Amino acid sequence: MTSFMQTRERIRTLFRAHEVGFARAGHGLAMLVGLTAIMQGFPFASGVNHPWIVLALTILGIFMPLSAEALVILVFLLLNLFALSSQVAGVTAGILVASYLFCAVYQAKKFYYITAFVVARQWSVPSLIPMQAALLGTPSEVVTVICGAVLSFFLQEVHANAGVLMDGEGQMSVVDFLREHIVSNQMFYVYLLAMITMFLVVMVLRTRNINHAWMIAIGGGISAEFLIMLSGYLLVGSRHNIPALIGGNIVTFLVGAATNYLYRDLDYSRIEKVQFEDDEYYYYVTAVPKIRIAEEKKEVKMINKVPGNKRGRRR
Repeated sequence: MTSFMQTRERIRTLFRAHEVGFARAGHGLAMLVGLTAIMQGFPFASGVNHPWIVLALTILGIFMPLSAEALVILVFLLLNLFALSSQVAGVTAGILVASYLFCAVYQAKKFYYITAFVVARQWSVPSLIPMQAALLGTPSEVVTVICGAVLSFFLQEVHANAGVLMDGEGQMSVVDFLREHIVSNQMFYVYLLAMITMFLVVMVLRTRNINHAWMIAIGGGISAEFLIMLSGYLLVGSRHNIPALIGGNIVTFLVGAATNYLYRDLDYSRIEKVQFEDDEYYYYVTAVPKIRIAEEKKEVKMINKVPGNKRGRRR
């Protein structure tokens, strides 16, 4: 146990010592992953998807905050969708505007989760976003989870049915597409329920007065999401999606465990319960101390020269 804690402290020290460098590298990697996911899922604008453009945007992403990166990726997505169908691009832009308004009204501050949802869905790990939002965010982030789930499912259906939506060749209007593939699609409601349930389960459990609350929350959230999605796939006969569901949940668990390892440092073996009162209330407080690893003390010994050990003079 002590070795794990010491390793974590070394990792934290390394990150603190090179915080700016790691942050910029992470932002650049996030931009590259996002643009790559869009290119693979919606490769409709050949001029926009040029490798040199992606490289230039990735370099710019090194110096951008996450919110600006999310906006660039969304513009990149809309340009590709416009090359496919102006109606699809218009509907996507409408969903984004509505999402922004909902986030503003309900004070959900991490709008970039919506973009992350689209990217994660393309990489078959959509459950990663509600878990991270619940672990590191506030209850108001449920709005970004709802909006991100709606947008990511819509875009996934666009990807799967691009041939019938293409301008000049399509056989289906976007209204008919929405009615058939979204409103009347049972998996849409199953997917939305699974993402919301995962967020709520993780958010509720991680704040409980129980030992190892974060790990229990991660396991509970993944289990709830998996059972809902599995039931949906079995209901509609989409058994071929189950392996991807299992793989995505494994990745989600590993990322959640890593988040717990790096962010949480509570010593549940030394829990203290404190009770006190004032003129109006009794207070019952549970204090969970943080783990503190004593720094290794290095002892330096001075070795003096031994008298008489000098080289003799040459004659």
